[in-house]
Amino acid sequence: MTISDILYHKIYPPVNGLICYVRDSSITVCNPATRQIVKLPDVTCNGRHLEARLGYDPVKDQYKVLCVLKTIIPFRPNQNNIQEEYLVCTVTSSKKQEWRKIENTVGLCLGISRGICIDGAIYYEAEQSRIVRFDVRTENITLINAPEESEFSRIFPSTLLNYNGKLGGVDYLYKSAMRLWILEDAEKHEWSSMTCVIPSKLERLRGSYVMSKGDVHNGEPIMVFHPWSWSLEQFCVWYYDFEKEIIIRKVEVVVDGEFKSIHGIDEQTWQMLCYPGYFENIRFL
Repeated sequence: MTISDILYHKIYPPVNGLICYVRDSSITVCNPATRQIVKLPDVTCNGRHLEARLGYDPVKDQYKVLCVLKTIIPFRPNQNNIQEEYLVCTVTSSKKQEWRKIENTVGLCLGISRGICIDGAIYYEAEQSRIVRFDVRTENITLINAPEESEFSRIFPSTLLNYNGKLGGVDYLYKSAMRLWILEDAEKHEWSSMTCVIPSKLERLRGSYVMSKGDVHNGEPIMVFHPWSWSLEQFCVWYYDFEKEIIIRKVEVVVDGEFKSIHGIDEQTWQMLCYPGYFENIRFL
């Protein structure tokens, strides 16, 4: 599915096969499987920074987009110079779509990541080792404290993932080990963890372009991605099992010149977005 001017869009991780992308004040939800595109009403930004995240409520079977607008007020110290406004829109193909302002009762969140949707809630990192939780059905915002020993809530890109239906995050302990954190109780801010030694094959790839991400269901392994070059001619997918501490398999993906020309990928393109756990959804909104 081709989207014009793709380099000028911010694309967010898929939810049930649907993808949300943003350009300026325009927010669109599309389904690559059915080619359906649903454009939401434009947001009045007035110079404010816009972030949007797609979520799904399995109880009412509804998709919603959470929009966060940030305003920076000059000549105010520290975080007092930032204001946030939260808007929500229910995604539908009808013309009755509208943005609703919701109240944030937990204070300034300062989201810095693209986030992930798990079991009716959108999670994304905030500053000060906190994680924002937005309940898609009730439209309530709460904060979860990340483990004090963790680093995953303070790095970019996001390393939040879905681990067997629970929120997870990955720390890289120097170049020798990875630690997986799993949220066991959101209300009590309780986390469990498991640490494993990075195999030598992955240790040599450790760096800013290696990350664990996406959806991990029914004990399936975490996927670790490593683009081999800025030209996107080749990158690797490593299937790694945290519990068994073994590499299941390695897949090399080659993007040849013909593919690039057909899909409009040129030398200036330097980013390949990979989303493990994606599946095709034939539903029309």
